[in-house]
Amino acid sequence: MVILGAFLAIFTGLSYSAVALVQKRETLAAGVPATRLLGALVRRWRWMAATSLVAVAWVAQVAALAMAPVAVVIPLVGAGTAFLVLGGIRWLGERFARLELFAVALVVVGGAASAIGAGSVPVAHRALPFATQLLIGAAAMAAAGVATLRRDGAALGTASGCLYAGVTILSKEVGDRFADSGLHAIRLLLLSPTIWELTVLAILALALEQAAFQRANAASVGAAITAMDTIGPILAGFLLYHEGFPAGPRGVLLALGFALALTGVLALSRHRFVSEQAAPRIPQNRAPTG
Repeated sequence: MVILGAFLAIFTGLSYSAVALVQKRETLAAGVPATRLLGALVRRWRWMAATSLVAVAWVAQVAALAMAPVAVVIPLVGAGTAFLVLGGIRWLGERFARLELFAVALVVVGGAASAIGAGSVPVAHRALPFATQLLIGAAAMAAAGVATLRRDGAALGTASGCLYAGVTILSKEVGDRFADSGLHAIRLLLLSPTIWELTVLAILALALEQAAFQRANAASVGAAITAMDTIGPILAGFLLYHEGFPAGPRGVLLALGFALALTGVLALSRHRFVSEQAAPRIPQNRAPTG
């Protein structure tokens, strides 16, 4: 089950990255202020088609979190940032320095090492109390609010990542309920705050993500989101779900892999945000129509 969960995590990361590339292009092509951006984007069929694929990726992520430990799933999802770099170069005309490519390599290697190190960790299906779930949402929104005090791409990407971290933790709740209760989980989830809170956080995160695309390249935004969406869920896996940290060499490999992945994500994020004013823009007379 862990191996299948790992493959689903990789699929999720690649899917999220592919969607982000399309969203980035459509966001630039829309050419409207951030306050009217989401309303304009929902009228662009390419953006809507790409965004609808998020539901497929999310289902894969929920299944992955139910089959494998958080410490396995999250780094592998984050490794999809590498695809953002390749897509940004080939499709969006973005440029990357050697340092950035090295940072991406750290993310990929670190994600693989983390998955191997945490492979022996048993999956925890522990239902979080409703109060804890509400606190998770409140903490995610508070952190996002602090991040948006600045209005540049770094801040908006970080804010979106904080909200997506809450979405990921609540997504594990969804997967765990189905793993434990089968179809009866639908009724349990509808009577709990999980789905409703998750939906609100996801919509707010999506809006901030699109605004960030206006100010930074796709890999920059993806790196900032991944940084927050890596730290929060993995800490929740150990602190809230009590997933045991592996002992011996596997524990060392997990810690090293996590450190490499996080270092790569932060390095990529910081470097690109420093130069985000040079992010490419799609000329309006050549932009695809909605």
